[in-house]
Amino acid sequence: MGVAQVRAIRGDIKANLNVHLRWMEKAATSGTELLIFPELSLTGYEPTLASALAIDLHDARLDLIQAFCDQHGMSVGAGAPIRTGPGIGIGMIMFHPHQPRWVYTKKYLHADEEPFFVSGHNERETFYEYPRMAPAICYELSVPAHRQRAVQLGADVYLVSVAKTRPGMATATEMLTSFAREYRIWVLVANAVGEADGMICGGGSCIISRDGNINQQLGTTNEDILTADVE
Repeated sequence: MGVAQVRAIRGDIKANLNVHLRWMEKAATSGTELLIFPELSLTGYEPTLASALAIDLHDARLDLIQAFCDQHGMSVGAGAPIRTGPGIGIGMIMFHPHQPRWVYTKKYLHADEEPFFVSGHNERETFYEYPRMAPAICYELSVPAHRQRAVQLGADVYLVSVAKTRPGMATATEMLTSFAREYRIWVLVANAVGEADGMICGGGSCIISRDGNINQQLGTTNEDILTADVE
């Protein structure tokens, strides 16, 4: 399984779908079974545009990702602003081969996000039985209750999708290596590169093993993928 570090085109879902498919193709050639993209990867992290860009889980444009997953036997987590009953949520849309797609919606919002998004209420907080996966989106990784919930649910892997600056990613990585070491849990982190919401995302996407060591990590400006066997 792996993470994709990509540069989103601001507000252009069609172009970003092509970016996703390009990196999914690369991941498929190495037999990757699961690939996670950064926070709001299908639109770019642009809270002020979320209302105009928000999509439904069954948006026909997403069928391109679903068809790829069906063909290649791959699962994918892609980020988008999602319309929900109460408002717009920050979603990680999960695609699995020949299964209905579903969405994990960010529960813990940063204060800066509250004018644009609503907190998510998720009936589904994990997927797969072994290894069991627990998604997290950006600010959630810094909330102890969210990390503890993943542990309580028996997660083997904490899947984190973020849009962070270089200093923010460094802080997050330090926190997550400690978490991995304490609870013997794998952590996969997908960050973006390039401009987002007036900041520069700092890459550094990584895979952290159960012992708290960084198994692999990408640079601060390049698009690429990381994959690892998680056991």
